[in-house]
Amino acid sequence: MSILSSLSSALVSWLFPAAGRPADFGEVVHWAEPAAPDPEQTDVASRPVLTVLIWLAPRVGGHRLVFAWSRDDEPPVLSDEPVAGLDQRTRNARVLDRFAEAYSLAQQHDCDLDLWLGCRPVRDELAQVVGAFPGLSLRDRPGERHVGLREYAVARLECPVGVSPPARTQPETFTPPTLVVATDASIARGVCGIGIACITEAGEVATEFIDSGECITVGEILAVDLALRTFPNQPLTVLTDSRAVEHAVAHPHRQSPAARRALTRIARAERAGLLTIHWVRAHRGHPLNEAADRHARATRAEAQLRQSAPTPQAITADIAAEVAAGRGNGQSAVA
Repeated sequence: MSILSSLSSALVSWLFPAAGRPADFGEVVHWAEPAAPDPEQTDVASRPVLTVLIWLAPRVGGHRLVFAWSRDDEPPVLSDEPVAGLDQRTRNARVLDRFAEAYSLAQQHDCDLDLWLGCRPVRDELAQVVGAFPGLSLRDRPGERHVGLREYAVARLECPVGVSPPARTQPETFTPPTLVVATDASIARGVCGIGIACITEAGEVATEFIDSGECITVGEILAVDLALRTFPNQPLTVLTDSRAVEHAVAHPHRQSPAARRALTRIARAERAGLLTIHWVRAHRGHPLNEAADRHARATRAEAQLRQSAPTPQAITADIAAEVAAGRGNGQSAVA
């Protein structure tokens, strides 16, 4: 069954002006260049995702129809064609052609399709039959990856048609320094719930209580994921005292659904160069590891026992005093 046959007849007749319309719609220029790393912002499905931008870009000399897409961490692909001088009906049909191409690409690559379509009449009509396209997510507003594709397209369209962009001699974007973050999880035997925490060397803390019967390994995985969500678009070196996290990344199918979703984000961040995981020995005086452990325990105690958790400043001061005392006795603060 063809892609367009899933659409309502009213939509096809309104958007598709003529079955015999020529396939040559004008000159189309393709570029491909490495994409900037983009960690997942929200919950990630188990299937890969094809992110697509279809946009009527205002340019000098009239609008151009931009079609840009990227799959996971692969380089983006961009094409554009002139649509200046076309009537609204024909222009809408061109937009629908690009949607058909995008959905076909998603099927070829066995991907879900995350689409932002910058032509409201077509988007509104397509929204009425979106259920006919399995795996299609039609956004009302562009996500972060769509914004990145649009910025990429604008930069590429500054070049004359048919001319490749000049080679870059310097990075176009600033790469922030690597942030060192310690993570930990806390669980009490016989009691449901896990406290998780992450903390940076600067004392920035994030904590969560997971009200479920998950095991401690899942808690450690979710703590690493908490660091990714707390510090997005930031290269991280994560310190964890759980060797099970590294094993789980290599064998995600053995984990619970919540852990698998988190491991998908962790694996993608590692592939993008945004995450490095280091193991440290627990309870050996490592300041960040001790801080993460105490924040996780305090978060769990506050949720389960209704105890008031110490402030981050109090926990940090307590750890600093103990570390200083340990050094005075000749103990190392780093495992």
